[in-house]
Amino acid sequence: MTEPIIETRSTPGVVIFVAVLNFITSFFLFIASAVCVAVLLFGNILGVYEAVTKQITQVYGQPNLSFGLNFIFGAILTLTLAFAVFYLLIGIGLLKGKKLAWYFQIALSMLGLLGFPLGTAISVVVLIFFFQQNIRAFFKA
Repeated sequence: MTEPIIETRSTPGVVIFVAVLNFITSFFLFIASAVCVAVLLFGNILGVYEAVTKQITQVYGQPNLSFGLNFIFGAILTLTLAFAVFYLLIGIGLLKGKKLAWYFQIALSMLGLLGFPLGTAISVVVLIFFFQQNIRAFFKA
């Protein structure tokens, strides 16, 4: 009796490493989101609004900042949550070998070249490895 040949492809180590970097980035963005939620919910209790207001009133007089601070922290919360989910999905896509994740990672690495010196170094390494034939074959890109 012959058994069917099942094609298995193992995830390259570089892809796992880059996916872990995406997960770490996502984790820190979720932490930043949690801080924004804490400031939005407990900003007055924690004294965040008072500290910010004290600093600004020394320069600009007596502005009403409660709405502005809520808006700013709400916008930061929205952005950090969106990017956290984005990086999480990129990491999952990389591990699954999704072609779209490869394209997004290349775009993120090209943007990362601007983050001198550490971001540039990591991005150069990622770009070099992600354009190798075996990695491209994994993503079928």
